[in-house]
Amino acid sequence: MKQSKISTLPRAIPLLLALLSIPYSMSNAVAQSSPAAAPAEVLRPPVQKPLMAAQELYKEKKYTEALALFAELDAIADQTSYERFMINSVRATIAQGAGDNALTVKAFEALLASGRMNPGDQLKLVQQLGVRYYQLKNYAQAAANLSRFLKEAGDDRKMRVLMIQARYLNAEYPFVITELRNLVGADEKEGKKPDLDLLQLWGSSVQLSTDKSGYVEVLEKFVIYYPKRDYWVDLLHRVELQTGFADRLLLDLLRLQYATKSMSTGNDYIELAQTALAAGFPSEAKMVLDEGYAANLMAEGTPADIKARQKLRDVVNKNAADDLKTLANGEAGADKPGKDGNGLTNIGFALVQVGQFDKGLALIERGIAKGLGKRMEDGKLHLGIAQAMAGKKEDALKTLATVGGTDGTAELARYWALHLKQK
Repeated sequence: MKQSKISTLPRAIPLLLALLSIPYSMSNAVAQSSPAAAPAEVLRPPVQKPLMAAQELYKEKKYTEALALFAELDAIADQTSYERFMINSVRATIAQGAGDNALTVKAFEALLASGRMNPGDQLKLVQQLGVRYYQLKNYAQAAANLSRFLKEAGDDRKMRVLMIQARYLNAEYPFVITELRNLVGADEKEGKKPDLDLLQLWGSSVQLSTDKSGYVEVLEKFVIYYPKRDYWVDLLHRVELQTGFADRLLLDLLRLQYATKSMSTGNDYIELAQTALAAGFPSEAKMVLDEGYAANLMAEGTPADIKARQKLRDVVNKNAADDLKTLANGEAGADKPGKDGNGLTNIGFALVQVGQFDKGLALIERGIAKGLGKRMEDGKLHLGIAQAMAGKKEDALKTLATVGGTDGTAELARYWALHLKQK
């Protein structure tokens, strides 16, 4: 199978979540966390006056003027811890209104450090810091705060995804890969289709990491949930390139390429037709060529190419017609005592290809029962493919799950199963 030039998994992807803008009102936190009712906890007039003026300006949405008053407040010497807490509470609220994330973060950090917040409000503030740092593109701090929030608050999918994104943007690819593998795995256990953005983030992380061994793993997820020709071509090409791949399995590989609609040129169809014809399956070759011609793919190339394709088609048509006449007689010869079951499985597979499903499947099973020598795994693979062609999906999946081998049969069986499981 010739290598196709394709685009690999995306290296850069759109962010999964829009930059969040979650307002955090300090009024509750102040009321619950600060001991304002205690006699000692009061605002001195030099603090109270500009702070009240800032609040009034905030109500009028005059954020710039309100924030300007904090220069005066910050210059006040000997501030009590309560005064600092109140100043930063109001500063945080006004900074949010002004859309000033940097100042909001500064005020939030000061509030966290004050020790005056109850655990619930403190946790909400940690979450907000994670979001704000993300917006500021400080991904290390975003990840740290979001990780803390998840640890203390329990799982929150949106925040977990945002934390994973932050770590991705902070180039923590091994961590991201592990997290996404777990997240996608959890979705699959619950019967949910994983989000495309999560798979893209996973694929991008693998490509950007130093360890590319997980590339095939995420590629397999793509062909199940979001199958595209490029993904299948990439995946199947890797099977062919693997160490020890047996040349005899090329036809089965091309069959899977055909089944997954991964063929796009006239030469793709020609290669499968020629390989099927050489293996003794002229009816399969005819089916493939007929489809290639119907798709107007055989007019590609030079006049000599077009002529050669027509000549091949003539040969295929003649052999296919002759084969239909001899299939019935072939069964008796293949079933003679002393012969293994390979002949029966080949005839059975050919019958399935021409629509004689029940008879064909029965012959393949008889051939396997008779024994296939060193080709037992090939026989089970072909039975699974034939069951899939006959529309017996569940039977096919059960059969394909039994296929072993180290020369490519096991991988082909697994990918045929992936094809049948496509969502």
